[in-house]
Amino acid sequence: MQSAEQTLEEQNRQSRAYWPHLQKFLESYEEDGVDVILEGVAILPQFTYKLELPHKSIFLGNTSDSHPIVITKQARQNRHDWMHGYTDDEIKSATEFFAVMSRFMREEAARYNLIYQELDDDNFEASLQTTAAKLLQ
Repeated sequence: MQSAEQTLEEQNRQSRAYWPHLQKFLESYEEDGVDVILEGVAILPQFTYKLELPHKSIFLGNTSDSHPIVITKQARQNRHDWMHGYTDDEIKSATEFFAVMSRFMREEAARYNLIYQELDDDNFEASLQTTAAKLLQ
């Protein structure tokens, strides 16, 4: 239950340590001629910007003020949701981190001229469709 900013710094420190291994993983798929989609917070714009492989990077986030309410409601209504067993305080802390991470990703994507896609809680499916269309362009 540390601050969202401390969690972001820790996450980014782990990302920097993990990236060389992930890059080798990507290169191995390229050598085999296999397309792959990777998702995860360990993938930062500063890394994908430098990739010498044919790729497309899209960074997703949600900075909506209503996101904590939406996430809490979803977690409470769906017992299969990964946050279902979290307390309200834990969910609030997590959504604060999500917002900080999203703003960071948005700024970093802009810095490296990469795509950032805001996921809209009210139109989540449409946001996913927009993301898929951007990947396929």
